[in-house]
Amino acid sequence: MRKTIYCLIGPSGSGKTFIGAAMKKKGFEEIVSHTTRNKRIGEEDGLDYHFVSQKDFFQTKMIEKNFYSGEWYGTSYEEVENGFASHDTLYQVTTFSGFEALKHTFPDARVVSVYIFASQETREKRMSIRGDSLSNIQKRIAVDKDYWDSTKEKCDYVINNDEDVSVEKISQKLKNI
Repeated sequence: MRKTIYCLIGPSGSGKTFIGAAMKKKGFEEIVSHTTRNKRIGEEDGLDYHFVSQKDFFQTKMIEKNFYSGEWYGTSYEEVENGFASHDTLYQVTTFSGFEALKHTFPDARVVSVYIFASQETREKRMSIRGDSLSNIQKRIAVDKDYWDSTKEKCDYVINNDEDVSVEKISQKLKNI
């Protein structure tokens, strides 16, 4: 069976983690990113992210890395190789450049980009609920406007993940990908 990676791409608060949880329930294995940012309430090291120091981040062999909202995020070779050692289908919350790096690094795998979006109001509400400060929310919304509009058109699939979307609807959409 051909190895597959689904890359969940979209602006802050669009629900990428929510959709990833739906995929996990369907048996997909997550590629856990590395980051230099601090944990949010309820997050666990190794499950949500590999929370590392900047020194450790740059000593890790990365497929791709991005500086976003004042912190580093990246995908390690080891994480993907460990995932493929036990699963044929993986997913990762990443950026479009992360998707392109994975596609380039694993040319024999099927690497699929899934763009996820929600209204600004829904995104602001989600970021607030997860504990982001108002200034951080405003900063992310401003950064997102410049970046994400052009990205949506480049992706293989698009999912509207506003508040009325259920795990069941998302799971059905994923079956069709």
